[in-house]
Amino acid sequence: MILAEIQCLPTPPGTPDNRHAHVEAAIAEIEHSGVTYEVGALGTTLQGDADDVWPLLRRVHETCLAAGADSAVTVIKVAGASDPERTPRMQDLTAKFRATPDRAERDGDPGVAEDPGGWRGPAGSSVEPGAPPSG
Repeated sequence: MILAEIQCLPTPPGTPDNRHAHVEAAIAEIEHSGVTYEVGALGTTLQGDADDVWPLLRRVHETCLAAGADSAVTVIKVAGASDPERTPRMQDLTAKFRATPDRAERDGDPGVAEDPGGWRGPAGSSVEPGAPPSG
């Protein structure tokens, strides 16, 4: 299992009708991959088997170009361990900082998903609350 973060910086970032069209096309590629992911404000974190994640990173970059960008710079960070079971998972690294109902209300967040197991995240997050980590 590996953990990766990808940030696509296409030029232009979108079209006159949708200023983020090229990035949204890249995110759609991730959505259809079946890999566990979470979209952030400045990048998307992926978690899964290395044989699934590495080719997906390439497809995401190429999708920005295929969507109409003239060029793209893609920033990729990858975390792994010699023993794949020791690779940190998204939830392990972020659970401590997840939004709580009190924080969401204070920050004006429209909703927070919470499950009895203690996972908390923004409403609509791609990681299913209560779901075991994939890998």
